Amino acid sequence: MGVAWLKLRHITWNNWLNDFLDKKLNLTPAAKILRTFDFLEDWMIKCDFRGCAFLNTLAETPENKNPLRKEILMHKKQLLDDFQFLVDEHFKTLPKKERTQISRSIFIVFEGALIEAQNFRELWPIKTAKKQVKQMLE
Repeated sequence: MGVAWLKLRHITWNNWLNDFLDKKLNLTPAAKILRTFDFLEDWMIKCDFRGCAFLNTLAETPENKNPLRKEILMHKKQLLDDFQFLVDEHFKTLPKKERTQISRSIFIVFEGALIEAQNFRELWPIKTAKKQVKQMLE
């Protein structure tokens, strides 16, 4: 039951993100990355800072072999892959190793902002993260 719920949540969350990104036409890859932080702000307000269902589930699922962990990992890998795609498009001339480092760093900053916005119940972690990522994209 929990696995099915996470699968549905993955589809729902990605649809929310994509719908939010699609509201602005012709965004550059860098603008899409930055807009994910705008989405995070909007989402945190709408969900009353409840945070990420996947990370909340992860915190309650310590067993590595639990099937829920596979779904959580899949969801997070998708987000990482999405950032990688956008970074690759933005920094086409950089070596792959550097682009991978940047996309992983953006992912970590995004995830940290998500958790700390939930923890503090404030938007400053997301705003701070977005400023940092903007510098990374210059």
